[in-house]
Amino acid sequence: MIEGNILKHLVRLFFEQPRLLFDNIGTREFVVYNPLDKHKIISHTSWILLLSPTELERSQGWYEVHDTAIPHWKYF
Repeated sequence: MIEGNILKHLVRLFFEQPRLLFDNIGTREFVVYNPLDKHKIISHTSWILLLSPTELERSQGWYEVHDTAIPHWKYF
């Protein structure tokens, strides 16, 4: 039982979802799974080195977030 709980907290998944050519031109969409519902996606990896955790929480770099019909999944 303990191993299952540990794995549940460690499993996080994200992937980039292809977009249609004329659907939000220039936008990249990422789908994120987090069993704790603590979804974070940072648009510029260098921000991890430059910004404090508080600043990262405030400005992750995405402009839209949507829930999915499936629990623990969001897309940015």
